[in-house]
Amino acid sequence: MKKKKNSDHLIAHQRRRLHLTIVALFACFAMIGLATEWLTELVRPSDKLAYTVTEGTEVGLITSLKLYDSKTDENRTLIENFKGGHFSFSVDGRIAYQDYDMDSNIFTIYLLDTTDENPEAIDITSNLLDGAWLGLSNMWSPDGNYLLYRTADTGIYLWDGQQSIDITPENVGRIPMCRAVGVSWRSDGQVALGIADDCELYSDTEIYIWNGEITVNLSPNPDGYDGAFAWSPDGQLAFESVRENQHGIWIWDGESYRDGVPDTAKFEFVDTDADKLLWTNDNRLIIDWTNRTQNTQYRAKIWDGETLKHIVREPDMTSFSARWSQDGRLAFISYGESGLNVVVRDTYNREIASFPGYDELAWSADGRLAYATGQRELLIWDGREHIQLSDNTWETYGRWQSGASLNFSFWVG
Repeated sequence: MKKKKNSDHLIAHQRRRLHLTIVALFACFAMIGLATEWLTELVRPSDKLAYTVTEGTEVGLITSLKLYDSKTDENRTLIENFKGGHFSFSVDGRIAYQDYDMDSNIFTIYLLDTTDENPEAIDITSNLLDGAWLGLSNMWSPDGNYLLYRTADTGIYLWDGQQSIDITPENVGRIPMCRAVGVSWRSDGQVALGIADDCELYSDTEIYIWNGEITVNLSPNPDGYDGAFAWSPDGQLAFESVRENQHGIWIWDGESYRDGVPDTAKFEFVDTDADKLLWTNDNRLIIDWTNRTQNTQYRAKIWDGETLKHIVREPDMTSFSARWSQDGRLAFISYGESGLNVVVRDTYNREIASFPGYDELAWSADGRLAYATGQRELLIWDGREHIQLSDNTWETYGRWQSGASLNFSFWVG
């Protein structure tokens, strides 16, 4: 009988120990989960979106410059009555913008450091050459070391914080403000310039390369024209062009030179057209369109160096503004029964979200999607919820600090 009691006590003791062990294990798992969540939040690559909104007020349309922080969801106004038009947002958080005085016909260039709690605009006009102005939105080099600017009726320059470097091509003559200049930066600081031949609306364009020392013509093309262009992460330059009786996309490896200029014999031809070119992080070329159309002919494509494929496999589905996030999700705009929609797919091409959208899309470094709707809303989708930044914008330009941008207007169409 005594042995049975001892046995019962031993079993009960073992059960209590097992129960306490299980409780301790669950507590450990909970702590590990909390620690993992905390560490994930700690190392998450937060991003910031600088953007303008032009909203209707009692006194008319007012444009504001704002800043959204993806880590804290804080959305603050930097400048309430912003008259600078487009701006450029550097990787280290500085915003370059300009103000224009119609009476004196003078531009004033400012820098705004958004890393400050209460940033104040600093006038840097005196540090630049006379007549300086910012014509585009991607004026900062990828490392933030150079600011590209133009001067009235003369040329194109890079400011490194100390001095201005003249990168104007020798054979283009004066470049008045009416001559359009497109810009695309390579990761090492080289820059491609698309310079219009004249001031006409649909003027032919030539592409030039500043390689860190001199500016050279990518490829003289007097009987054709060059269009959209973009550098890849590994240094290739893709550009739309009509040349040698062919219209399509050409790709230069970024390294092959002959007699001091890019070797045209090494150009690779892709037989398709587009009006926007972008590269993915793994060096695949997105061939895209920016026009909102239900015509299934306009479907975003991707070139992997060997084959050209439609990004969206369904042949009866329109797709444009296709963008990949850094974690591999694909977002694009498509027509649905209710109009334009944003469609998001995972890495297995499974649809994970669909909601009303409009025009362009821009992913942040931490996987948040900036987009607009046809109701003049500007929103952020964080993968679960939609965060409204504006419910009444007529025009918006936005740029993530990591580089992606979106630009849309409701003034037309």
